[in-house]
Amino acid sequence: MSYLEDFLETISTLPAEMGRNFALMRELDQRSNDLMSSIEKASKQYLASIKKKKSGDKDAKIEEDEALLAQLKKDQETCMSYLDEKVDLAVQTYDIV
Repeated sequence: MSYLEDFLETISTLPAEMGRNFALMRELDQRSNDLMSSIEKASKQYLASIKKKKSGDKDAKIEEDEALLAQLKKDQETCMSYLDEKVDLAVQTYDIV
């Protein structure tokens, strides 16, 4: 094969690869946005619970707060992994071009 034929063969799959990468990035972006909104709501709930405890509310339960905090940490780690994967896809897409 000549250089031109190799080049044409290589770039023939470029649009499909880029489309796939962009679709995956959109999906990861949607997942991370959904998770971020969930994290924001849970964070507000956690902070409200802490404020209640500081004001002397006896009904506030420590176990629930600890479980909520653990879930928040887990969700943040998951969100960071989505964003890391998105950056990796962006770099891969850049390298393709």
